[in-house]
Formats: sequence, C-alpha cells, structure tokens
Amino acid sequence: MKLNESIIDQLKTEFIEELNKCDKYPIETLEDLNNIDYQRNNGAVYFIYATKNEKTKLRYIGKSKGSGLKSRFKSHFFGIGKGTVSRFQTVCNYRENDCGFFVKVVWTNPQSLRNLLEEIFIDEFRIKENLWNGKKLLTTTYKINCW
Repeated sequence: MKLNESIIDQLKTEFIEELNKCDKYPIETLEDLNNIDYQRNNGAVYFIYATKNEKTKLRYIGKSKGSGLKSRFKSHFFGIGKGTVSRFQTVCNYRENDCGFFVKVVWTNPQSLRNLLEEIFIDEFRIKENLWNGKKLLTTTYKINCW
C-alpha cells in the first residue's frame, strides 16, 4: 500500500506546525531531564539540536514510547543504560567542542504514529542536515564541521 502524497504532505505540515510550537528543553545535566513533561501513554518523536556560537543545528531525530523517552535521553546524553549509547560518544565529542544541546518533543496519539513520522522526517533531513541517524555514525570521531 502506498500513501497518497497529499496525506503525507498534510502530516508533514501539521507535524512541523506542532514542532514549531514545542518547548526547547536544554540538556546539560541529568537533572535537566526532569524538566520535560513526559506523556507516558503517547508516542514521541524527538529532535536533538546542537548549539554553538548562537547557531543551532538539527543533529538527530528519534522516536520512543512515551514511557521510555527519559531512558532514551539518559542513554543519548549521559551514556546511562542500553541502546543508543553510540550517540553518547558523539554527544561527548560535540561537548568537547563547546556545543550545547536542547531537545524538542512532539507527542503522538496513537503511539504507533511515531514510527511513520520519524521515518518521514529522517528521509527529509538526513542528507541536507547531515543527521547522526544511520549505522555509519558509530564513532567518537564524527567531525564537527557544521559550524
């Protein structure tokens, strides 16, 4: 089955509108994760942005069940837990180069909608934003050449 382009375009438009309204949650310490209003019964599509010298760059798009999002962030930003620890190595490399981070979260209902939305936006931004998404990025030597 192939979705009609107008359906996908409408999803994209509505999602981007929602993303633009979302709060930015700076992530510097483990305690910063407590500032996020987790919606355990919804799905989540999250965007990780790096900042440096007042410039912002989208770095990663991920998804999670609402009940597991805090664990994903602990893994990404602090190397705690299993799973996405490879991104932690990249986060460390960016931090060593004076980059900060914030996240934005769009909540989905039904939860499964997160899967489609994540794929749509990774396809949309992987090349033009040089996202961390993908199997190739499993190293701490990811170059910080986006600034």
